[in-house]
Amino acid sequence: MMKQAVESGVGISYIPDYIALPLIKAEKLKRILPDWQSKGQPFSMLYRDRKQVSYRVRLLIEHTLQHFNEK
Repeated sequence: MMKQAVESGVGISYIPDYIALPLIKAEKLKRILPDWQSKGQPFSMLYRDRKQVSYRVRLLIEHTLQHFNEK
């Protein structure tokens, strides 16, 4: 909702990079505080059983860890 409001010119807002960067690159948004950056937020993944993790859940965990370790 906030992304749509900012895109339509209602005002300014803090939007996470994964949403804002493609729009900035496409010149649909403009970064107004280029030197400012928010602090990182902790991220947790909860799953039911650590001993018998399904293959799909294990793939999701590995993919997520790989994605966030690249940044």
